[in-house]
Amino acid sequence: MLHVSENDIQLWTLFAAAVPVSSADPTNARAFIAALTHPDMRKHWTDAGFEQVSR
Repeated sequence: MLHVSENDIQLWTLFAAAVPVSSADPTNARAFIAALTHPDMRKHWTDAGFEQVSR
């Protein structure tokens, strides 16, 4: 019999961001994405339980 504990199973959710070609304000959209992905924000994300895989 296979024993699986709750620590053996993970739920992965991939988050992505993009600026649509039809964006009304691409400059601010890019700035928002840059703010979310800035290295200084990493601690805030990890403290909230997120793990950065890649950029």
